[in-house]
Amino acid sequence: MRADPQLYASGLGDRLIDAARYPSDIQAFLISELTLLGTFVDKFSRLVEVGAMEGRHLDWAIEHNKEYLGIDATKKFVDTGTKGMRARGLDRNRYCLLHGRAEELHHLAQLRDRGRSPLIFFPFNSIGNMEVLSEVLRSLAELRYPFFISTYTTSSESTLARSTYYENCGFDGLSQRTDDKSILFQSNDGLSSKAFRQEFFLETCSNVSLAVRSVALGRIGVAYISPELCIHGASL
Repeated sequence: MRADPQLYASGLGDRLIDAARYPSDIQAFLISELTLLGTFVDKFSRLVEVGAMEGRHLDWAIEHNKEYLGIDATKKFVDTGTKGMRARGLDRNRYCLLHGRAEELHHLAQLRDRGRSPLIFFPFNSIGNMEVLSEVLRSLAELRYPFFISTYTTSSESTLARSTYYENCGFDGLSQRTDDKSILFQSNDGLSSKAFRQEFFLETCSNVSLAVRSVALGRIGVAYISPELCIHGASL
């Protein structure tokens, strides 16, 4: 299952991006994520952020002279972020947000222009909020664009950091469910966030013919990236 859309539409999901609630391991994970993104800066001209909320990495794209396309399944975020872009006078042809699902990326007309050299970026375990992992990865395989998926490992250290993080967010009735595919945290008010076991994730990639490599992100994270982005021996 995916996170309840009402979690984000109601504003409760905003707690997940409140830096004051991040334990130190989550902070380090996000620093590693941004560091790895920076190593790819010469390999793309357009950042396509999936699970963008109101444009989480818009400023990063502007600072690095990249076009930006943010995609989110919560219309409230898209509407608010779009208003903000217009208020800043940003060029709509270079910077925009779209309401859409990760499972349908390959259907988006905005991604058909191959001259814009995109990087498909799933930040901060947005992949763990998707409803059907195989359909998201299948869509990526059909696009054939470079990608960077930032997520958590399923180590005990990572699971503890996630538990502390979600507790800091004050979700009601927080619970944990573990199986051979993932470690899932849920709450009564709509949280549903998975960290996939690496063996399962890589097997799912193989099943949809998606070539992928993995890079460590700090002590609790892992990046799944396109082979053409791979940095041999990297550990961030």
